Amino acid sequence: MREITKTEEFDNLLQNNKDKLLIFLKHSNRCPISWNAKKETDTFLDNHVEYKDKTFLINVVDSRPLSNYIAETLKVEHQSPQIIIIKNGTVLNHFSHLTITEKKLQNILQHL
Repeated sequence: MREITKTEEFDNLLQNNKDKLLIFLKHSNRCPISWNAKKETDTFLDNHVEYKDKTFLINVVDSRPLSNYIAETLKVEHQSPQIIIIKNGTVLNHFSHLTITEKKLQNILQHL
C-alpha cells in the first residue's frame, strides 16, 4: 500500500485509472481504532496481492488538506479510519471505524 500526500497524486490516480478499481484508506497514526483498521487492511492485502497496487494510504494527520480534498471531491463525509472504494471516479462503497475488517473487504470486493 503506497501512501499519497498531495491532491495532485490523487487527481492523477483518478485520471490514469478510470476503468480500474481504487481503494483508499484514510488513517490516523494517533488512533488505536485506525491502527486496527490498517492492520486489517494490511492482512487483506497480504492475502489478496492483486489489490496491493490499487490501494493507497492517506495519513489524515500529516496530509489533512488531501483528506479534506478527497471528502469534497468524492462527496463522502470524512471519517478516520475510512475505506473508500472507487471506479470511474464513482464511489462504489465506503465504510469506517470498526467495520473495516479483512472479511468485509473481501466480501465487498468479490462482488464488485
